[in-house]
Amino acid sequence: MLDQRVINIINENKGFVAILAGSGSDDKSPEMKEGEKQRPSHLGKIVSSLESFKIAYGVNIYSAHKQPEEVNAIISEYNQLIKPILIVAVAGGTDALSGIASWTSDHP
Repeated sequence: MLDQRVINIINENKGFVAILAGSGSDDKSPEMKEGEKQRPSHLGKIVSSLESFKIAYGVNIYSAHKQPEEVNAIISEYNQLIKPILIVAVAGGTDALSGIASWTSDHP
């Protein structure tokens, strides 16, 4: 699942943020009210901040409810890497994604 580019970045030990999003809708901007400026999405805000500090990141979109095997598989892959990474979960509703990530991940 993790491509070699991501593994190489993590192994450089300069920091890496693994973003887990519950669905593609987390990457959509909120609905705008009349006269309101376009606001960035949840993922957009996180990605913009990481890019401004030149921190490497990867985005994985999996539903904890519909794709639990894939969520566990990606976290297992991250757990095999000994270099430090940070996992950020972005999910709405019941947010099972954060619970699975915090329970199964060796990383903060």
